[in-house]
Amino acid sequence: MFPTRVCDLVEAPESRERLGELRPAASTSALRLRGLCKQFGDQVVVDHLSSSLPAGAVLEIVGGRSAGKSTLVAMVGGLLPPDEGVVEVFGIDIWAAPALPAGLVGLLSDDAGLPGDVVGRDWLRWVGLSRGMAAATLARRMETVVRQCGLRGLDGGVVGRYTPGMRKRLQLAAALLDGPRLLLLDEPFAQVDALSAALMQTVLTRYRADGGTVVLTSPAVAEVGPRLVAPRSAPARLLTPDAILDLDAAAARG
Repeated sequence: MFPTRVCDLVEAPESRERLGELRPAASTSALRLRGLCKQFGDQVVVDHLSSSLPAGAVLEIVGGRSAGKSTLVAMVGGLLPPDEGVVEVFGIDIWAAPALPAGLVGLLSDDAGLPGDVVGRDWLRWVGLSRGMAAATLARRMETVVRQCGLRGLDGGVVGRYTPGMRKRLQLAAALLDGPRLLLLDEPFAQVDALSAALMQTVLTRYRADGGTVVLTSPAVAEVGPRLVAPRSAPARLLTPDAILDLDAAAARG
């Protein structure tokens, strides 16, 4: 039986481990974009975008369909090289560096790559091992993120039987697994039930309180109404953005 209330999923604050094994914030920006460009064929998706975000802040990137939100997250997350420009994460040019340091960036994107026939905990273990985490560290971190993301009751079920909200919580656990300094979330609340959304808000708020930096994308306001609106069952501690980057407005100005 799965929990049905937020309080069933979130343990008491005094019992929790820090979500991110975060180093003290450096004086440099957490994220700096300089002249970032990406084009697919004749379509310019990201056009000379420049922006910066201080450590410990929350940036919400909004835009309609095909505005370039997922493309931008992929470039920042090291998945898609830009055609031009520089992406710096805590002072590291990620496309010039030979390899990204462990625990620098955590990424939540769409769930197309989630295997349907694997137990969630086994998939998390594979993710940690693929990142080179030591066995003892991985075991400890898995217990932390499984507890924090309300996944304890899912140990016996395969991912293909999870609801969309459960799958997003599993992806969030994977993104947090090695204690990243920067968390990238591509439409994390899309198709998520109210209970999962409330829990994810709580987890992300705690992550930020522990010193983490968050970049998340959301659909345009005209498509879905107000951004980051918590369900009525959500706890009072909510994640709210410090800055909003509107890709539609940026394209109009460009």
